[in-house]
Amino acid sequence: MASKGLRTIPPRENGGNADIKQLTRGSRLQLPVAVPGALFSVGDAHYAQGDSECCITAIEMGATCVARFNLLKGHAARTGMRWPRFAHDGWFADPKWAVPHGFVATTGMPVREDGTQEGENLTLAAQNALLEMIALLGERGFSREQAYVICSVAVDLRISNAVDLPNVTVSALLPTAIFE
Repeated sequence: MASKGLRTIPPRENGGNADIKQLTRGSRLQLPVAVPGALFSVGDAHYAQGDSECCITAIEMGATCVARFNLLKGHAARTGMRWPRFAHDGWFADPKWAVPHGFVATTGMPVREDGTQEGENLTLAAQNALLEMIALLGERGFSREQAYVICSVAVDLRISNAVDLPNVTVSALLPTAIFE
């Protein structure tokens, strides 16, 4: 399979379309290299994106990427590194957006509409938090479609509780300053 190349649309161990909003200018990214002579490409820059990018889009933009490479030959094999890692020495965004002063949040737990508990299902908890945020935005006059887009570009999902298993909690946090 490696001789044919790997699809980069899904996020995967070699990078791919991870859509990590904190991976911004000034970040350092480590990618495990699985094959000799591997190539590197970059794309899909976002002007704004919520942590979930829930409707499969952010505010896309054209961008220029300047990259510097250091090959750490054998590092992934020596350390057992399997997944991408990244670091940043400063703020990934203006702190008012990273830690908003004013926000509204909804929560979700892994419980289906019929009351069935699906313990530890973070995907279901995130879905429920987002559906609740869409409903809340609907109460504030937005159409369902508008609310969905707002969630994709401005809502951050947070794992708020993973200790009280099986009842995990995901919060959907929306900075209120986006409406000013």
